[in-house]
Amino acid sequence: MTHRAHVLAALRGEKTDRIPWLPEINGVFAQRQVAALGLDAGGMSPWVRLALEIGAASFLSGPFVREEMAPDVQREVVKTDGAIVERITTPHGVLQSRRVWDENACTHFCHEFLIKGPQDYEAFEHYYVGRRFTTDAQVFQAALEPVLDYGIVALAVPATPYMDCIMNYVGIEATMYQLFDHRKAFLHLADAMHQKNLEYCRMLLDAPVIDIVRPFEDTSSMLCSPETFERICKPHLQDYAELIHSRGHRFVPHMCGHLKAILPHMRDLDIDGIEAVTPPPTGDCTARAVRDALGADKVIIGGFDAASFARDPLDRVVRELRNAIEPMRDDPRFVLGNEEISPAAKWENVLAVAEVLKSL
Repeated sequence: MTHRAHVLAALRGEKTDRIPWLPEINGVFAQRQVAALGLDAGGMSPWVRLALEIGAASFLSGPFVREEMAPDVQREVVKTDGAIVERITTPHGVLQSRRVWDENACTHFCHEFLIKGPQDYEAFEHYYVGRRFTTDAQVFQAALEPVLDYGIVALAVPATPYMDCIMNYVGIEATMYQLFDHRKAFLHLADAMHQKNLEYCRMLLDAPVIDIVRPFEDTSSMLCSPETFERICKPHLQDYAELIHSRGHRFVPHMCGHLKAILPHMRDLDIDGIEAVTPPPTGDCTARAVRDALGADKVIIGGFDAASFARDPLDRVVRELRNAIEPMRDDPRFVLGNEEISPAAKWENVLAVAEVLKSL
């Protein structure tokens, strides 16, 4: 069976000859390892080529989307001194963000968010809602065909507005303050964002191949209380689910954080599974706990703490892998996965996964 066939079988609940592995791989880690190993990428993305090297399936993203601002909105992005400064000018005000490169994490962290307070809501809503999107199915299909057997197509759609504000537009502390201090205005903005997100999703659902639809929700009780999840995030996720299912696709959001307190609120949420379930110490929930809470019909992708690849010696990684897999080894809807394998990961630890899976 191909890597794709293994994962698709798990999505359908069909037992295969081995447990599929579908990791997230940091782009910098992939580039470094492909170069260090002298691998011929053959036109593939580095993380797809590296996934093949480690016996794993890949998340294949798409389709390609072009974004156009409203005629009265100007967006400028300037890269300078390791920072990315974005400046958006609207009839209702100017928004600016600043992201700074971190050498240790090999990513940009936001030091200044677009939304500083309720004074920016009108300008941000004008910018966000006024965008237009187009996609080219033929371009997407041409890019996908050479690598389709190596993974599954995971269509990325925006996170729910509350989580998107925490991660990308407002920041965690400011989002919580604004939700409580300016609740009516904040929820109005969130609803406007959500309606635009549904419009975006409707357009993308016409892509020629979609295996799962996956918003990067990053659900965690460290970011969102169970009550906030129930009242604000859950209705938006349910709208996504109904739209996605009406078009015949699977809805598997990325939920990688502390889930234990939120799982009871997910029992009646119409998702098809969760991706990147993360156990302690980074998360607080094992794959088995998610299975027990949500039932046998949900696919579970995850079960391993990716921090172990960077943090632990090889013997401990092997032991933790076995501990993660053993309770799930006869579960037909389980796919071993993990949050991003970081640039600090030890190569021998990553290689160990394939050997452990072969030994089962």
